[in-house]
Amino acid sequence: MSMLRSGRVKFSIITVVAVLILGIVGAGLIQANHTNELYDGPVSVDNLTSARGVVFDAVETKEALPTGARNWIISGEWTLDCGGLKCTDDRKDFSNIHFDTAFAMFLDGKDKGDHSHGHTFANFEAESASVADDTLTIVGTIEGSGPLGGHVIITLKRHSSGPKHFTFSFNLDEHNEVSNIIMDPIGGVVIESTD
Repeated sequence: MSMLRSGRVKFSIITVVAVLILGIVGAGLIQANHTNELYDGPVSVDNLTSARGVVFDAVETKEALPTGARNWIISGEWTLDCGGLKCTDDRKDFSNIHFDTAFAMFLDGKDKGDHSHGHTFANFEAESASVADDTLTIVGTIEGSGPLGGHVIITLKRHSSGPKHFTFSFNLDEHNEVSNIIMDPIGGVVIESTD
């Protein structure tokens, strides 16, 4: 009798877990289906006024940990707001362009989970914005936590072939007063954009 009860309990637990998994997957599919509409934003970066997205990339740092590890996975979010104007409008004042990002870093390799940490960036000050070859480039400075920050180049590229989407990247200058430890551009995608 106790085996029968034990089997019923196991079956009940498995059923509850299966329902939860189906619910989570279903909610994810509904959300993914809804976000497909967000890609119907600006047809070119010339008209972009705001965007937001995710960062997900693998980078190498200049300085190795005592264990010798230098390869990291980065995951986070970013936002760009050009104050209701086109990001590329001819202007002398770029103070209404706002950008910020935050991301987590974790080791790529056998020490996954060790030394995981995050960085935040704020107080972006744009110096220029231009478009060439369907790529918006915004240059400025940003303050970051830890040994990150200073001169930054932000790019959003609209791809005309295949599915309509933007890609995103930002590049911290490794030769500035902050002496950035990340050696590679950090990439991601645009998940929402407006004109």
